[in-house]
Formats: sequence, structure tokens, C-alpha cells
Amino acid sequence: MVEPSPNTPALWGSLVVKPDADAHKYRRGHCLVVSGPEFRTGASRLAAVAAMNSGTGAVTIAGTKAALRVHAAHLTAIMLEPVTGPGQLASWIAARRPSAAVIGPAAGVGHATLGLLGVLQAAAVPVVIDADALTSLGAQPGLLAGRIQPASPMVLTPHAGEFARLFRDLDQDTGFRSLSDARRLSKIEQTRAAARIVRGVVVYKGRETVIADEEGRAAVNTNAGPELAVAGSGDVLAGIIGSHLAMGMPPFEAAASAVWLHATIGADIGLALTADRLAARIEPIFARKDIQRG
Repeated sequence: MVEPSPNTPALWGSLVVKPDADAHKYRRGHCLVVSGPEFRTGASRLAAVAAMNSGTGAVTIAGTKAALRVHAAHLTAIMLEPVTGPGQLASWIAARRPSAAVIGPAAGVGHATLGLLGVLQAAAVPVVIDADALTSLGAQPGLLAGRIQPASPMVLTPHAGEFARLFRDLDQDTGFRSLSDARRLSKIEQTRAAARIVRGVVVYKGRETVIADEEGRAAVNTNAGPELAVAGSGDVLAGIIGSHLAMGMPPFEAAASAVWLHATIGADIGLALTADRLAARIEPIFARKDIQRG
């Protein structure tokens, strides 16, 4: 097994590419964020603002008209699209072809969210699955692996509680089953097994976040501090990952670079951090002078 890497720009910096002189907004990526209902719009708005500030050329929030009226009172540069169910979402995706999507932040738990996730998967849109979308999947054992399709690149972003609900039985992975009891306690090995089960990238959040993919690559992030332990911080991270996917980064590197950027800017803000301050301070990874770009 390949040893895990520290999550630093040396791991993914060569894949960070600055927009060229001929770039237009859609060539820079179009990220879709699925909204929650009228009185639960804040989380998706944090994700959308973070996606826009991360350098994506265009961001759209899709949701009910009631929810979009709330968003409209707060947003200017982010587009709004009325969507009331899977059929409308599928039609919009076919027409507009977003380059990535984020689903889960306050989206609601249950069949409605799973239906929208199914549309994204069927359309092979690279997707960040977070928060309520993870809870919706975790409430139905056995659904996760069956719903995820290899043609649809995706990143799951569970915290410890969500991880435990999603991956109740890591022994279904033969690699994990073969490990010693001591190795099974490793967060790195647990994340690797989860990534193999869903055939994608898993970001197991926490003080030392672990990012792993189905090939066994793993990176450990160590630059995060207690300032990120606030409501909405994870929604901001989901938006950054969505932006990096939309700009064309491979899923593992998109996730790892987003985790590093999220923690770096969080440390810059310090213990006065709130999620809205964090989203506002996010900047494009390609604009940072401390990144060796490709």
C-alpha cells in the first residue's frame, strides 16, 4: 500500500492552471448548487459564494421559486434557476451542461434529495455530495454503492458522524477486510476503504482531514485549526471543491487542494472566523503566489 502523502501544494500544484487569455466564463467552469427550501437557504448560499470566489466562471443555484426569492435578496453575480423536481433539473442540465455540481447543504433529507442526486449521477455531472445528501444516503443501507456510477466523478465529504452512518460495514471492501485489527482503526485505511466502496473520492473531515480515492491514494491535511469548527464551514468547503471540479481539476486533486485552501484561509482569519466571513475571503487557488502552478 502506498504511504499517504501530506496534503501540501507539492501534491497538486502542477494541476492548478490559470485561465488563459481567451477564457470566457463557461470555459472557466459552471458550478451548479442545489438549494434547500425557503427557510433553509443559507447553507447552499455559502457553498455558491465559495464556489464563485474560488474562481469558477459561473455559478447557478437551483431551487424552488420560494427559495430563490430569498437568495435573490442576497446575491447578484450568482444565477438563479427555478427547479421543482428531477424532471426540471434534468432538462436544465441537458440545456446548460454545468461542469460540476454541489448537492446536500441544507437540501433536505429524504427521497426528494436522492431524486435530484440521481439526476446528477445519470447526467454524469461531477458532483460534491455533502450534508443532507449524505444523510439521505446513510438512511438507506445498501443504496450508496448502487447509486454511485463510475461515469459520474464524485466527491463525498462526510464528518465523523456522517461517515459512521454511511459506512456501517467497511468489511464489504476486501482490502479493508484483510487488514489487521489495529490497521482497521486507522482513519486513513477507513477512508481508503470507503473510497473503494463508492468508487470515488472521500474527504473524511476532522482536525486531520483525510482525502482518499478508489486507487488507494491518500493525503492527510494538517494545517486546519479550531477556527473551522463553526456552523457552515463545511458548506464553504463543498463549494470550493465544486469550483475546483468545475474548473477541470481531477476529483482527488480538486478535493485535496480545496481542503488545503479552506484551512489556510481559515487560519488567516483566526478564531473570529464565521462561515460567511470565510466564504467571502476565499480566493482562486490559481491566484495565490505560494502555489507552483502548471
